[in-house]
Amino acid sequence: MKEMKEQLLIKVLEMLVSSESGAKIEPCSNAAPVHSLDNIHVGEYVLIRTYSAGVHFGRLIQRQGKEALLDEARRIWDWEGAFTLSKVATSGIGNGKLSTRVDGFIATEVIEVLPLSGKSKENLYGISDHEQ
Repeated sequence: MKEMKEQLLIKVLEMLVSSESGAKIEPCSNAAPVHSLDNIHVGEYVLIRTYSAGVHFGRLIQRQGKEALLDEARRIWDWEGAFTLSKVATSGIGNGKLSTRVDGFIATEVIEVLPLSGKSKENLYGISDHEQ
C-alpha cells in the first residue's frame, strides 16, 4: 500500500514538473526506513500512563499509536510506597486502591508504556480490588 502511494505521488509530481520544465523525478532509494514502536511489549505485562485516564496495567494485546488494548487490565487509583511509575513497574507498591480486572480495555492517549517486572506483576495482581 505504501509503495502504491509513493508511486502515485511520483507520477503526480512528474506530471506537474514535466509540464513546466520537462524534468523527470526519480524515487529516492536512500530514504531511511520508518520504524514503528507499536509492536514493542505486545504479549507482555505493562504499566501504562494515559494523558487523562490515569495509570493502568495489564497484558498488552495490541498497540496502535496512542491507543493500547489490554487484557487483565486494572486501574491504579492511588498508591503508596513508590515515588515514580518506573519504581511501580520494577518493584510494585506498598499499598493502594486498584480496580477489578477487565479484559478488552482500550486506553487512549497513552503517553508512557513500561514493562512490568515479575516482582511488580506479582505485587500488583496480589492487591485486592478496592471496594467503596
